[in-house]
Amino acid sequence: MSREAAMTKPLRVGLIGAGMVHRHHLIAWSELRDNATVVAMADPCGETLQ
Repeated sequence: MSREAAMTKPLRVGLIGAGMVHRHHLIAWSELRDNATVVAMADPCGETLQ
């Protein structure tokens, strides 16, 4: 598979850890929404995922 063919679909991103900086990461990924999609988040403290 060529590199061009591999990049035709958006990158699927999973974030591990939803500490104080996670919001900044989400903002940055949202600016790349045509090329990347956040599909999962994980954190030991479920309340921080809300």
